[in-house]
Amino acid sequence: MRMTSIPPCLALVTVTALMLTACHSSSSTAGSPATPASGGSAGSDSTTPTTAASDGTAGPASTSPSAGASAPAIVVCTVLPTSQAASLSGVTLASSREQDDAESNAYRCDYFPASGSGGFSVSVTVVGGAVAYANSLQTDTIAGAAEHVAPLTGVGDKAFTAHDGVRAVFGDRMIYVAGLTSDPPAVAIIKALQATLG
Repeated sequence: MRMTSIPPCLALVTVTALMLTACHSSSSTAGSPATPASGGSAGSDSTTPTTAASDGTAGPASTSPSAGASAPAIVVCTVLPTSQAASLSGVTLASSREQDDAESNAYRCDYFPASGSGGFSVSVTVVGGAVAYANSLQTDTIAGAAEHVAPLTGVGDKAFTAHDGVRAVFGDRMIYVAGLTSDPPAVAIIKALQATLG
């Protein structure tokens, strides 16, 4: 049998091609993120945290929320019914209307008196409330240098009053009451709402 010699450059190209093929096939089988978890879809949230499974492959973290999940929605008009809002505020109310922004995790109820004027609103930011509180404090302090901006004690982790209402933060939840003419009814509403929400 006659042996032919392979030129060194062809041997190098052949070995490199074989190595690339081997590397590509092993990386596409172990822990490939292209295969969604059961019940998921290829278009699911790619930012879901992962943990290492027992076989060394990556899988969805057991403690992470499902893709697209956010904090539970709050229907403020239900949690704080018109009759309770009227009792706490001292305003004779005729109706209420829910005005939610689920995308920013902010839920609001507007309360309307029979006269059509003098209503107020109550909103709850369920995620990111601490940041929203800090931003509001900074904005109100800058914009309202001549206005009344003052800390409040006895409600929430932190609270302040400004020309546009009273805000209190409980962990990462912020409750904001706007449109009342004095602070004590707003504080009473915030305390009652936080007690109900837990």
